[in-house]
Amino acid sequence: QYSPVGTNIPGCRSFWGTEAVSLPVLSLRFVCGCGLPRAGADGGVASYSVGPRAAEDGVALCFPLSSLQLLHAGRSGVNSRSSIGIRGTALEWFRSYFNGRCFNVALGNCASRVAPLFCGVPQGSVLGPLLFNLYILPLAAIFRKFRVNFHLYADDCQLYVALKSADPVQPLTDCLSEVRSWLSANFLHLNSSKLEAIFFAPCSPSAVEPSLHPSLSVLVKPTITNLGVILDAFKKMDAQINQVVRSCFFHLRRLAKLKSVLNKKDLQSVVHAFVTSRLDYANSLLYGIPSSSVVRLQLVQNAAVRFITGIDRRQHITPVLANLHWLPFGFRIKFKILLLVYKDDGIIYKQQEDFAIGNPLSATLC
Repeated sequence: QYSPVGTNIPGCRSFWGTEAVSLPVLSLRFVCGCGLPRAGADGGVASYSVGPRAAEDGVALCFPLSSLQLLHAGRSGVNSRSSIGIRGTALEWFRSYFNGRCFNVALGNCASRVAPLFCGVPQGSVLGPLLFNLYILPLAAIFRKFRVNFHLYADDCQLYVALKSADPVQPLTDCLSEVRSWLSANFLHLNSSKLEAIFFAPCSPSAVEPSLHPSLSVLVKPTITNLGVILDAFKKMDAQINQVVRSCFFHLRRLAKLKSVLNKKDLQSVVHAFVTSRLDYANSLLYGIPSSSVVRLQLVQNAAVRFITGIDRRQHITPVLANLHWLPFGFRIKFKILLLVYKDDGIIYKQQEDFAIGNPLSATLC
């Protein structure tokens, strides 16, 4: 509750993985067809719908931020921390950390002269990710100004907007323009080549795609990649499943060249690293997919089991899965959801609560 960084900025923080971010945002609102939260007129508590909104369409904009240089830590960067509640001794600690540093360039046995360094943080510093989150915090104020739902995960930014077909989209265009201006003024660059959008229709056959500004309509694609998950406009997750199946079989074929020189324990480790890790990543978002899709992913798991154990293709796979302590894929999805709920401790609920209204600073660090 004392963190100046709300749940809308979960990148590089303990207990905040990409799947924990994607589950409440994508599964509850888009994949399952539920409505997006709308911020109140006074910026107060947002209202949520628990089922599909037949009258509303959903538009999601996802774009990455590409840094032109390391986090700018000049006078403006330090002063901005005083505006988020870091004052007194804590602020002086930041100043002492940034000031009086120097660098040089070494190439082989030669080194350049030492020069003062006025920006950035030491390479590999544990403060780097935290300071980047603090640095991009003003972006949150811009999104809230235009009542745009958002998530900032490291240098990836996702915008989520609920629109009716007749709603004006000019505020969304103005929001993106102001974001571009802020980035240019703060040594960051918007990678326009990776700017993309996707339109999610509600569970209604009469849904009509809203009329978007030409600068936005050219960005709309049938599929986009968001934090490593491929989303499609039809909410079937077919593109994600195809990518996982293709990637897993590709790595199984590569590992087959090493099978003769690895024992069973090492073989199981590399299969976990290259195959089952891909099956497990973001699989909670696949809850409710057709059984035919589950079968495709189960075949990948079966192939991995046969690759490790060397059993015949005609042999029943269930006892072998039990012997390896591997859950079948359909149960892995349910287990992941139950595990996230068990370990949640209010994080996912807090994400939903802060998704539209943000997390105002409740204390001063001094």
